[in-house]
Amino acid sequence: MNPRITPKATCSSSSGFTLVELLAVISIVAVLAVILFPVYQRVQQQAEASKCTANMRSIGAAFIAFTADNDGYLPAARLHPRADKTLGRQNQHGHWETEIAEYVGYNIRKAAGDDGEVTLMICPGGRTGMNANVANRTMDKDSGDTVSGALDYQTPMVLVSDPANTVLIGDADDYHHGVWKNMTPNEETEEYLSGDPTRHNGMANYLFVDGHCELLSLEEALQVIARGRGNL
Repeated sequence: MNPRITPKATCSSSSGFTLVELLAVISIVAVLAVILFPVYQRVQQQAEASKCTANMRSIGAAFIAFTADNDGYLPAARLHPRADKTLGRQNQHGHWETEIAEYVGYNIRKAAGDDGEVTLMICPGGRTGMNANVANRTMDKDSGDTVSGALDYQTPMVLVSDPANTVLIGDADDYHHGVWKNMTPNEETEEYLSGDPTRHNGMANYLFVDGHCELLSLEEALQVIARGRGNL
């Protein structure tokens, strides 16, 4: 009896990617990454801008509470130990963020529990500064005239003639705030001397004395100032 002969199994063809197909897939993924990464950045920056706006509104509420408890005065931008005390009312504890700390619940520039290191900023993208010119007006105690007080003297709210159109704080790289034409950052630190007009997708947040916020480009902010709305 002849043994049964079975046919040999044939190898099936490979179903894997060829080198050309693999390179094509990699190229497509790379192109998609290039397209989507800027979109991701914009979305992230928009989220930061929204958080910044919410934080600014909370800070605005703290300013209002401070004013109510301090005879109608806004805090000064800073406390300077050598400032002339006869020119106007000064802060009691420190710069503006220290003055309003009790109304926020903590110092907005410090993480709870640390040893004083500046770690917690108002804006996720950096610091926030107080409008120098809001803190640059105080009333002469004898004549009642408005006099220049630099950054050192508290401002009576009655001197802010248009709270809805006067900037109180804004995105900045220092505790004080200002914007001007052709602002450029420091080449080494990449920080601005005062305001940071391009922090959020080429724009910046501004909180007005009445508590509302606006996201403005530098050009729009300068137009606000030119119309006398910003008082910067």
